[in-house]
Formats: sequence, C-alpha cells, structure tokens
Amino acid sequence: MIVFKIIQVLLLVFVLFTTISVVYKFIKENRNHRQRMRKLDQWSQFHGQLMDWSKEIVDDNVRSNFISHCVHKLISTSNDKLSNSDLDDWSVEEEKQKVCNEWGQHIPSLLQEMRDKKLNQIL
Repeated sequence: MIVFKIIQVLLLVFVLFTTISVVYKFIKENRNHRQRMRKLDQWSQFHGQLMDWSKEIVDDNVRSNFISHCVHKLISTSNDKLSNSDLDDWSVEEEKQKVCNEWGQHIPSLLQEMRDKKLNQIL
C-alpha cells in the first residue's frame, strides 16, 4: 500500500514537472516569436521606406544605382533565407546610418532626419 502511494506521488511530481516545463518552453518560444515578428515588421517597413527615399532622389543615375543596390541586397537576403540570428542582429538605425553614409547627400528627408537626430543628441 505504501509503495502504491509513493508511486502515485512520484507520478504526480513527474506530471507536474513535465507540465511546467512544457508551459515554460511555450511561453518562452511565444515571446521569441513575437519579438522576431516585430523585427520582421520593422524590416519590411524599412524596405518600404527605402522605396520612398528612392522617389526623393533627383538624379536618375543615382536613383537607378540606389534602387539596384536595394534590390540586390533584398534578393541576396531572401536567397540566404533570413535566419533568426540575422533578424535578431538587424537594426533599423544601423541600416539607416549605412544608407545615410552612402546615399544621404541625395535623399533630403533622410539627411534632415539625421541632422535632427544629431541635434537632439547634442541638446
């Protein structure tokens, strides 16, 4: 009889431990998934912003080069199948800075945005 009670208690502990473990993993994965989806949404919006910036470029040759660069980068990223680590490491601000450094003098709104950001940092 006592052996039966011990087995019941052990079984109950095992079931509780397994349940808690599964719930914890579910919550953790759900949280990670939401963070990645937010990043993916930011990534998508950034590429939309790139297209808006391309419309601001006056020089047709520069616009063509800018669009070609953006498309090439997008295709190479999609061919590599954007991994979770790539997405986790991706930053809107870093990408904006790269675009500003390379193409900023041709994109008035981006140039103004970066100037405003620097002014805010100084103040």
